[in-house]
Amino acid sequence: MAVPISKPMHQGTEGIKQGMNSRRSQRVLIRVPVLVRGRSADDTFWQEKTLTFAVNAHGGLIVLATKVAYGQTIVLRNVATREEQECHVVFLGAMLDGQSEVGIEFKGPAPNFWRIDFPPVDWRPILD
Repeated sequence: MAVPISKPMHQGTEGIKQGMNSRRSQRVLIRVPVLVRGRSADDTFWQEKTLTFAVNAHGGLIVLATKVAYGQTIVLRNVATREEQECHVVFLGAMLDGQSEVGIEFKGPAPNFWRIDFPPVDWRPILD
């Protein structure tokens, strides 16, 4: 079950504020259980269960203990629906407690993947 949250793993909002005007779809801060799988640089298969911290129609922000590379292709499975989307890594954040924030982008828009209604494009949340 998806659980709304107030902020991503990091406590700052600078990245959110900077990217707000350049987003193609509205970001929603929500925890959704996902299973992520891919292949490491040495071609070893891996998978990891984790949560999203923010999602939009084009991807989301997750945390991973597994090291991934910018541009790497991974597969994301929504645990609740078992639907899968092929994604690529578009952002690598700082490590915290052995995990790093990872921004992922779907190969194409998939607004129904998260099973939530996104706010209108012109809606802007108030950030502290």
